[in-house]
Amino acid sequence: MPILKNPTHETFCQALAGGKSATEAYAEAGYAANRACASRLRTSAEIVARVRELMEKQEAKAIMTSAWIQDELRSIAEEARKSEYGSAGLNVARNALMDIARLRGDLIDRKEIKNVDQFEDMDAQKLKAWIEEKQRELGMGSTADASLNWARTGVNGRKSNAT
Repeated sequence: MPILKNPTHETFCQALAGGKSATEAYAEAGYAANRACASRLRTSAEIVARVRELMEKQEAKAIMTSAWIQDELRSIAEEARKSEYGSAGLNVARNALMDIARLRGDLIDRKEIKNVDQFEDMDAQKLKAWIEEKQRELGMGSTADASLNWARTGVNGRKSNAT
């Protein structure tokens, strides 16, 4: 399918294929914000077909890029094994093979997340003190009272059950 004749529809499709919501894509295409119209345009047969085509092109590029990188890393590993640098060459080969494994998803780097439950045992006063300490460290003014008030009342201004 060629580029759409209507340039705003094409922009809408490009934005959708790029991962934007229908409402965001609608605004990016130059339309006035309107969720209902964005949703209706999103389901148009021409739009659906064009977005599908754009996404397939992006996927094909990503697959080719990944395959090319893996091929390059394999050739680096092979050359490094043959090199006269001994253990240094083997280290390069090992690193190249590890990179291939990461690209394929066979190897996952894990990181430990610390202090996951650090706020669980804090009452409002301890939490306020912690917020103020962090604000001082960051050079910010004290807004701990406002933060706690917001947490107690919630976004809509009503009392929440969290306190």
